[in-house]
Amino acid sequence: MKRTLCCLLMMTCPMTWAEWEITSGAPEQVVYHDKTTKLRKGNIVKMWTMTDFPEIKEDEFGNFLSIKTYDAFDCKEKFHALVQAFFFADKLATGTVIHSLKIKDAELDWLPIKPETVAEEELRIACEN
Repeated sequence: MKRTLCCLLMMTCPMTWAEWEITSGAPEQVVYHDKTTKLRKGNIVKMWTMTDFPEIKEDEFGNFLSIKTYDAFDCKEKFHALVQAFFFADKLATGTVIHSLKIKDAELDWLPIKPETVAEEELRIACEN
């Protein structure tokens, strides 16, 4: 019984397996990345990131304290795009999923990465070998 419960908890809690490292810490948000999730195809690397907020954020779909995103980075052109996102009621991507979205690869909105931003640091981490 204990073994079954333990297995069930590990399968349902994505944070159990993630190896989150801090990308950037600031009073307005703490951003994390998980290098173990990097998936490279040519110049494009996809990786999970997470953002924690100190106070509740409000949006048309509800209130949330953290966002877990699957981001794509173009290592050659220095662009990034959001692939998938989950908005959570609690910190560290826990609690109820308030909202989610997924964007097809053909419909990604590639944006240039501005210098000296969290996105630039995420690009560096995603593109390093």
